[in-house]
Amino acid sequence: MNITIIHGTRGSPNINWFPWAREVFTQAGHTVHIPAMPTPENQTAQNWLEVYNTLPPADILIGHSIGATFLLHVLQHAKSPVKKSIFVAPVMGDIDFPEYDALNKSFWDFPFDWAHIKAMAGDITILHGDNDPYAPLTHPQKLRDLVEGDYSIIKDGEHLNGEAGFTEFPMLADIINLSIRPLKAEDTEIIAEAFSEQGWNKPASQYERYLEQQTSGKRTTLVALKDNVFAGYVTILWESHYAPFRENNIPEISDLNVLKKFQQQGVATQLIRAAEKMIARKSPTLGIGVGLLKDYGNAQKLYYRLGYVPDSNGATYNCEPIEHGARRPVDDDLVLWLRKAI
Repeated sequence: MNITIIHGTRGSPNINWFPWAREVFTQAGHTVHIPAMPTPENQTAQNWLEVYNTLPPADILIGHSIGATFLLHVLQHAKSPVKKSIFVAPVMGDIDFPEYDALNKSFWDFPFDWAHIKAMAGDITILHGDNDPYAPLTHPQKLRDLVEGDYSIIKDGEHLNGEAGFTEFPMLADIINLSIRPLKAEDTEIIAEAFSEQGWNKPASQYERYLEQQTSGKRTTLVALKDNVFAGYVTILWESHYAPFRENNIPEISDLNVLKKFQQQGVATQLIRAAEKMIARKSPTLGIGVGLLKDYGNAQKLYYRLGYVPDSNGATYNCEPIEHGARRPVDDDLVLWLRKAI
């Protein structure tokens, strides 16, 4: 794949983690382009676009600092989507450094077509240090809200540059090496064995049934691979077992599972994003159920962050409403149902 990396204001291809990325991704078989953009002289978004347009089309876009913001201009003008867009320490406004603010303004102060950008961006990831001395957290949060990307905060990451110790950036390799595809017959035993190794009982017969349902059109199962190793999966029930969804033709995202060793790496978010894109072709709304036990705490936070809201019907047990004063076991079947317009 072609990977294009864009540096920031007063940057160059030879600083920060860029040389490391060139070496690592080239060794992995990718073609890497890191153009030297005009900076500070002649630094404008338009001049950078002229340089960018001399490059081969990118499959993966990575930008750092104002280079991340520049990716929005690339996507604004794109006629076909890329696979992934990774925004590292994006700048989405003034940073109270007058010299830099003057150089950066044409990059972020622009009437972007956000719907087109989202359609062209592929899988979106935003990375930011929790103590960035230049771009506060309001900057990546603004971008996250506009493009609905996966958003990860890196503790003590500062500006995620060489000054902060980021001469290498393995997290980027993790993101790039994640792929998502439909379930295949050869996956069933692999998935069952992977969960068995961490003490979870998920027999191969479960995934054989999912495969049959996929063939019949009742369910779609999406599998995540990291470096071609199984990492997790999610399914789409095209006809939900939950009556309010079923009666309103709302597909349900169901049975999201990520192996423990791949958790907190954006795998779950990317699986949900992939499911949402597939559902959006058929329905303007989708639903998801989440358990109420502490075990589901991370999922609850994730769904809230991704824009899911309760469907106003309260909790259910085994998909059945719970009346006031009723008694039900507090277990995995106690669920709150959420919806999202897409």
